[in-house]
Amino acid sequence: PASALKLVLAADGTSRGLSFNAAANKSYTVQARGTLGPGVWQRWLDVAPAPTNRVIFQAIQPTDDARFYRLLTPQQP
Repeated sequence: PASALKLVLAADGTSRGLSFNAAANKSYTVQARGTLGPGVWQRWLDVAPAPTNRVIFQAIQPTDDARFYRLLTPQQP
């Protein structure tokens, strides 16, 4: 209950992107696709495990605006 895995749209002052809190010793994959419903998700970002908790921020390019994203752990093959 004290932890939740969520991907949020964020801005750091100069760019906007996706942000999430990564837990220590966990790996993650962010996948993306242009539409919801049946179909294949494409790998967008992999995050390797690290020894400490940290915030991950990945900028989104203007061409990525019309996409849906999902966050998975552990990192997907």
